[in-house]
Amino acid sequence: MKDVLKVFEPCYYFKLGEKYYQVTARDFFKLDKTFSSVSASGESSKTEVDELEPEKGEVYVFTMGVFQKGIEVEVYQPAAVGRFGVKNYTASITWEDSPAEEPNQAIVLATVHGHSLSVKFTNNLDVAITPKLRFIGFKYKVEEVKDAAKIRELEALWKEGKLPEIEIKYE
Repeated sequence: MKDVLKVFEPCYYFKLGEKYYQVTARDFFKLDKTFSSVSASGESSKTEVDELEPEKGEVYVFTMGVFQKGIEVEVYQPAAVGRFGVKNYTASITWEDSPAEEPNQAIVLATVHGHSLSVKFTNNLDVAITPKLRFIGFKYKVEEVKDAAKIRELEALWKEGKLPEIEIKYE
């Protein structure tokens, strides 16, 4: 895996919502998940990927790849909101965009406890298919920053654009 997804190292700080966190540990993860079959020219229902919901005190940052040609994957985060959508349109990820063997590192997702993601498949083939996705990235152990002086310092860095932020919709 290239260094693109190595967003954080232990001792790094970042902003999530209105709070600041310090990374205390990092571990690599890879998940290959097979989903329920989708009929020829059919569409699946939304399926939550429970394995991508971290424990409290953890954040997952990862990319995803598609194993098969002919399917489109829509990502919802939270489960009811299209992650890559713009008004009246939801983008789809395909094998051509992000093959499982070499996932597109520009597709970066993050999950926190209580905020996993769901996927929905469209099968553009004339035969039924069993979709499979690869999720690859890092699990971070994090601690919320409580010290008021440190929070002020981090707030100043964030306002200067020198502190990363993870954005996750909470709708």
